[in-house]
Amino acid sequence: MKTLFSRKKSPRTKVGLGAETERNYRDLIPRIMLALFIISSTAGMYLSLVSKSAGWIVQSIPTLKEGDIAQRREVALFDFAVPKSDDQLRQERNNAENATIPVFTFDKEISTIVNTEIDSLFSAIAVLLHKDSPDSLKDSVIWQHTVLPDPSYLDSLSQIMQGKRNSFGRKLNTVLKASLADVFNQLIVSSFDDLLDRTDELIMLEKDGDTRMIEISEVLDIQQAGAVVEKNVAEKTADDLGDTQAGTFQAIAKRLVRPNVLYNREKSMELRNEARKAVPEFLASYKENERIIDANEPATALQVAAIEVMIKELSRQSFRENRFEHYLIALGKTIIAFGIFGIFVGYLVLYRPKIFSSFSRLLLLTIIMIFPLSIGFYSSWSGGVSEFLVPVALASILTTILFDAELGILLSILISFFVASMVPGSGIRLGVIYFIAGGVGAISVGRVRHRNEFYRSMFFLPLTMAVAVASTNDWLANPSFGDVDNDMFWGAVNGFACPIFAIGILPLLESVFKVTTDITLLELSDLNNPLLKELAVKAPGTFSSVLAVGTLSEAGAEKIGANSLLCRVGSYYHDIGKMVIPEYFIENQMGGENPHDRLTPYMSALVIASHVKEGYELGTKHGLPESILDIIQQHHGTSLMASIYQKAVDESDNNNVDESAFRYPGPKPQTREAGIVMLADLVEAASRSVRERSPGRLNTLISTIIQKRFMDGELNECDLTLKDLHYLEKSFLPILVGSHHGRIEYPWQEKEKNENKQNDTKLD
Repeated sequence: MKTLFSRKKSPRTKVGLGAETERNYRDLIPRIMLALFIISSTAGMYLSLVSKSAGWIVQSIPTLKEGDIAQRREVALFDFAVPKSDDQLRQERNNAENATIPVFTFDKEISTIVNTEIDSLFSAIAVLLHKDSPDSLKDSVIWQHTVLPDPSYLDSLSQIMQGKRNSFGRKLNTVLKASLADVFNQLIVSSFDDLLDRTDELIMLEKDGDTRMIEISEVLDIQQAGAVVEKNVAEKTADDLGDTQAGTFQAIAKRLVRPNVLYNREKSMELRNEARKAVPEFLASYKENERIIDANEPATALQVAAIEVMIKELSRQSFRENRFEHYLIALGKTIIAFGIFGIFVGYLVLYRPKIFSSFSRLLLLTIIMIFPLSIGFYSSWSGGVSEFLVPVALASILTTILFDAELGILLSILISFFVASMVPGSGIRLGVIYFIAGGVGAISVGRVRHRNEFYRSMFFLPLTMAVAVASTNDWLANPSFGDVDNDMFWGAVNGFACPIFAIGILPLLESVFKVTTDITLLELSDLNNPLLKELAVKAPGTFSSVLAVGTLSEAGAEKIGANSLLCRVGSYYHDIGKMVIPEYFIENQMGGENPHDRLTPYMSALVIASHVKEGYELGTKHGLPESILDIIQQHHGTSLMASIYQKAVDESDNNNVDESAFRYPGPKPQTREAGIVMLADLVEAASRSVRERSPGRLNTLISTIIQKRFMDGELNECDLTLKDLHYLEKSFLPILVGSHHGRIEYPWQEKEKNENKQNDTKLD
């Protein structure tokens, strides 16, 4: 009979050694890809910085800061110019562009166009005055002449002309043209506000092929020009028109005003572009042997910039002249980097085989390293980030929490070397600073079990970075505190920010890579967890048992150096599957009827073994981490259900019983923690079945259980040694003795006990 809950295996097309070899090659593919990525990115990083490495050559020219006193006279070693910064050049170009005078063009044809419109209007009115003119003609006139805002203006103008002689119409025509001619001799723009948006003093006016500057006070806008026309018309028609007629005529005259000064966008933009191009790109230029600064003279910002430009140009010249040597430098650094990577990988192979055998763990370590190395690369390439802002401590903090402090410190050494080798001119100083910061970061979070304990590293790391920067400063070359205060500030910012970023990134890495940290375990150890509360209600006997198992396993793990917190929390959840059918487990029967009395041994075995699968499914549903789920699956291993198996043997006629049907589905414990929980669970259950609970009897019981599990091979796949088993035996004993201690009887208990003895004597 097949065992319950056997693991499903994917179908294979091959069997034997060939299949295993193919599977091994398939498992190697992601590792090879990861290794190629690391190799190519490391080589590319150093080779791309090869031109920067020219600046690592020690120059004879000292660097200065503004205000420093030059120790000697410095002259230009060749012709060069000092460029302006991008921001300064952009600002000066914008200022030059905004300072250009806009160009406007005088349109002398406007007066002719308006006079033509006036003649057309008066001719149309003359036609309309004939009695036989069609009504549609009036609509056409209004549509063609925009100076008539509505039909009432045309009617009013027609009434003025009605019954008058043609000479009167010609007079009005002449008055209108003369009034507008006076205005069109001036400069008119469409809007004075638009003009002020372009300039506040002068405009450049093109008129009759000549260009001259005009003050804006000489210009009228269309409203001002319209007012002048109204005034002229009113003066010239005061004797001929009534007030209403004069108002209509003046309104029409005002609407005939047009701007004759127009913005010339093309020429204005041409001038603006020329102004931008005319801005010099350099602050100053120096000829060979020209003095830059004299000895004992305080350095100005320009002199500091000139020396920096000369040093950079020397570096570029050095690279151009010694290109092959610089590539050799980059190649040498790459080889050294591969050597250090090799040492780190060798350490994982020899001392952390579980990490090395897990692709996800290797990928996690790679991702942790990528972020600080990327910042370091950017800092060295562009100089846009201070070299003291590389978050090496972030990598050590994350590695310590997700793995352990030893690996965190080792990783900080690795990253510190890379950062120090990438940033030009840093030497060993930067590597020492970041190694100290990484070590402090790892130690400060080595025992973090609550997220608020990150405050400890948020205090120590900024202090460490600031002190390390100050302590490694060359006080002979930079004797002033002002030379290092900026570096100390950025170092402190880096130290303060690393724990904050770690708090934010940690849950994401835990979730994606299925890593269980002490913080997660402590959150799960809360007995108010919904899953544990449900267990306490549905299976109180099991709940009491798992608490005792948690105490035993935690004590044993502490004794042998295993993860005691994982053992305790794993013990709390290892039997959660029993609450599905709690009455089938003796600790929950409370002395009542045993349902197994009605079942066959085979069915009892199925029911008992089911709590492993049910527990795993419940844990998966509630999002328990993989390490806890492994303990749930492995806490019974493939051990035999001895009492049920014996019952099946007793009921069998020929004693031919398939033992595999009465074994748990497994797998066997794969970790020390799972093995400890298995032994603690067995010891706790067995201790409840013995009547004599003296230390000697309990010690014998513990030894027998541990030896039996060892002899059965249930511990073959975990890392528990004979020495570990010996220490577990010694650590379990005091816990059991303490939990089964005696108490002094109360007086009423002694009285009741004596009465029971007397009654038993009378019955005898």
